[in-house]
Amino acid sequence: MKAFFRLIPKLAALVALAVLTGFVLLLLAYMLPVAPIEENVTKSADIFRREGTYPITDIMGVDTRLDNYTDALMLLSASYRGEESPLEKTLKVYRYASPVSDDPAITLVAHYGDGAEVSTTSYERYWHGYLITLKPLLSLLDYGQIRALNVVLVGAVTLCLFCLMYKRGISGYILPLLISLLLLDPTAIVRSLQYSTIYYISILASCYLLFKLEWLTKQKDRLPLLFAAVGCVTSFFDLLTWPLASFGLPFCIFLASDKRDAGKHLRLMLLCLVSWSVGYGGMWAGKWLVAASFGDTGAVKTALTIAFFRSSMADEAGYAFSYLDVLKRNLMHMVAPAALAALIYVIAALMLQRRRHGTGAGNGTWSNGLAVRAVLALLPSFWYLALGNHSYVHHWFTYRELGISAFALLSMLPPLPFGIKPKQKT
Repeated sequence: MKAFFRLIPKLAALVALAVLTGFVLLLLAYMLPVAPIEENVTKSADIFRREGTYPITDIMGVDTRLDNYTDALMLLSASYRGEESPLEKTLKVYRYASPVSDDPAITLVAHYGDGAEVSTTSYERYWHGYLITLKPLLSLLDYGQIRALNVVLVGAVTLCLFCLMYKRGISGYILPLLISLLLLDPTAIVRSLQYSTIYYISILASCYLLFKLEWLTKQKDRLPLLFAAVGCVTSFFDLLTWPLASFGLPFCIFLASDKRDAGKHLRLMLLCLVSWSVGYGGMWAGKWLVAASFGDTGAVKTALTIAFFRSSMADEAGYAFSYLDVLKRNLMHMVAPAALAALIYVIAALMLQRRRHGTGAGNGTWSNGLAVRAVLALLPSFWYLALGNHSYVHHWFTYRELGISAFALLSMLPPLPFGIKPKQKT
């Protein structure tokens, strides 16, 4: 607790800097020419016409679907041409809307594919930070080309993380991580901008953590501040998909690479989790405070209303459901082909542990911090409790929070002897 109180001034300064930086970057993004963006969105309309709003892709999962609804919303926001100032666009995040349907995919096809008239709506509850990368990309590429680029970049950052894990001597944890990522259906992640945002943040944060591990652990406040920064970035870019993964996956990798006392790990995890939450919540609140400072007096009230609704246990029609219903809806997506790989890994790891135990070999460092990993594995269940409505209604992408649980649980088993074994401190 004392460590957190000492961090408060630095956390406040970090969040304030993140809010200011995000605000300025969005202002600059809205100053880019819209004409080339419109041209590439027009070229993209056929994809949405062909695939529809929620195309099913059961290559690696059960009822795994693409979120063309949100991707179309993102493209409509990026291509919006209005007379409003960049400041107003940054605060309100306008996009085109159809008078006959509230489905952005239908709107995009109707307007850019068929030339239909559209109206204007706003979506100011989020920062929409993805616009600082999507607008420049759409100036050069259409949606199909961005998908292709996404395949390359997702593969590149994942390979970079595996290489860093190998270099750090924790290659035994690559297979558990790979299985966990397969459970999230990467074939859908690379085809939906909505899904890939958190993937990039989680993997890049993990890469930075491993690359700067000694520097981050040299002073007590550096690691919590890193997770606070990750929370800010997550809140800025994401539209509430599976944001907790940007904490859970990097911290689980940290546990694999750091062999300190498990008790210290538990305290450190709580400190980093609180710091991540401050960054995430502070950045979200910062959007509304900025809006209020520019005259939107109802901004804070609107934000709180939305927050209370998303945390309720009822859907938009007023249908009440239980916490168990939320868990069932999300857990059913774990019944996937990749689950067989997880089962095989568990059996192989347990057989290895039995053999080691039978020959008198010690457990090694794999068993250090099992309790911490168990707590980490439970974090998604608390997230589903806190955001019951959102996790129930959007279960087909919120289930990816369970990637934290999969990786944490598989990491509790003794790593299979692939490549270099985890280093041990003497």
